[in-house]
Amino acid sequence: MCDETYVSRDSSSTWVVGVKKANGTKCNRCWFFDNQVGKHGLPFDGICQRCNGAIEQWENARGEKFVLEKVEETTVA
Repeated sequence: MCDETYVSRDSSSTWVVGVKKANGTKCNRCWFFDNQVGKHGLPFDGICQRCNGAIEQWENARGEKFVLEKVEETTVA
């Protein structure tokens, strides 16, 4: 359930829109939140299983190893 401060109601419709913090850990590549990031023992533990699969396909197609660069997040005030 969403906090009341983040819920929007419109009297012209029956829709209610709410926003809440996503569950899980954010994938460092696609930014999708997933409860399984880092729990599969995959080569890149900071990214989701889907992104690990995409990197594996890229490596196989290119015949070279992928190097995942670490990107630091910044907070916008």
